[in-house]
Amino acid sequence: MAAEPETEQVKPRVFNPGQIIDGKWKIKALLGKGACGVVYKVEDKKRKGWMAAMKIEYISEDFDQTLRLEIGVLNKMKKHTDMLKLLDYGRRKTFTYMVTNLCGKDLMALRCKIKRGFNDSSALRIAVFTLYGLKQTHELGYVHRDVKPGNIITASSNGRDSRCLLLIDFGMARSFITSDKDGKKQIRIMRRRIPLRGTVRYCSLNVHDRLEQGRCDDLIAMIYMLIEVTLGVPWHHLTDEKEVLAMKKSTKDSDLFEELPEELKQIFEYLKPLSYSDRPNYLKIYNLLMTAIKRLKINFLDAYEWEDEEIEKDLKMEKEKKLKEEEAKKDVKEAPKEVEAEKKKVGEIQQESSPETKTNRDINLNLVPNKDQTTKSEYDPKSTISAVSADSFESKHTGLDTAIDYDPIEFTTKKAMNREDLQFLVYPSISIANFKEHAIPF
Repeated sequence: MAAEPETEQVKPRVFNPGQIIDGKWKIKALLGKGACGVVYKVEDKKRKGWMAAMKIEYISEDFDQTLRLEIGVLNKMKKHTDMLKLLDYGRRKTFTYMVTNLCGKDLMALRCKIKRGFNDSSALRIAVFTLYGLKQTHELGYVHRDVKPGNIITASSNGRDSRCLLLIDFGMARSFITSDKDGKKQIRIMRRRIPLRGTVRYCSLNVHDRLEQGRCDDLIAMIYMLIEVTLGVPWHHLTDEKEVLAMKKSTKDSDLFEELPEELKQIFEYLKPLSYSDRPNYLKIYNLLMTAIKRLKINFLDAYEWEDEEIEKDLKMEKEKKLKEEEAKKDVKEAPKEVEAEKKKVGEIQQESSPETKTNRDINLNLVPNKDQTTKSEYDPKSTISAVSADSFESKHTGLDTAIDYDPIEFTTKKAMNREDLQFLVYPSISIANFKEHAIPF
């Protein structure tokens, strides 16, 4: 019997800044690396300054090839807002790659900045964004199977998206739906026993029992994750699965959620009885989270606590700016005094040298501008600049051609949107409509 040919083991290639991948993407910096791949910050060769993130997975028999699955899931998510965007992908001799939008830091990295753990304001907003991401994943027919702080990331390092959180890393996702011979979608038959998939610290009891993971298991992992980034789960220091499982079973819910909003405990108790085929009530979970958010007067436009450094920096800059403005105002106030002193000195010299001495009244009259050349508000010290009203604007500019027609009544009566409504405009993914609709009715 002929011996089987040995598979050629290809050494992972390390790319350096400046190298071009597939003729399109220029390597700028290394963002992270693991056993099976790396993540680079890259620049679009055709659009200077336009940055993205490239994930490279080496082709090897030593580990599973998961990037292909992740590309497939992200391809189906292209129409969804506030989800990770797939920009490009390809395969080469030694690696597979995909390019996505460049995001900020993950929750694990941000949690390391806050020694005490996140507060309720951060935790509840994280929960809503994560719930949205999981629901979108589930509506496509996939279970994520690895919900953890490292897989929740800020959409950007700055701007509006820096306060929006995204679900990432779909390499362990699995489809839970299939189609019959007529093309009708149905629940995929669960396997009897499967290997553990996910992270032991956050997975549900079903996963420990090696049961097929359903949508409820993703949501239970989300709750464990929220506990971890706030108070820390009681089994945080454990690594052995049996010990972790024993502590999960022995810890009472009242102890687990003792210092957290009551609504999180209610969600957890609702999820525990659900099984693989059960569809979670996302609207119920959303409403409980929003109840806590309203009760605690939390707004999605508020800064997260991990932004404290940036806030302090902004406050420092604002303080410096205020000091400069005060100094400038002080200089402006002192300038007229110096001018008056100079004028008085000049007047005294003129009085001494001129046979005809002018009175103070004559000197002041010379300083007043001609009324034909200027308006009262420009020279009268008692006059002030008032706000322009719609009526005054219309009376003075009746013949003015404008690019936009306006209603004078609207100009004076229209009010700015309040912050409670504005948050849903800025972050559409947190709107209740996203949790009512469903693509999979079972």
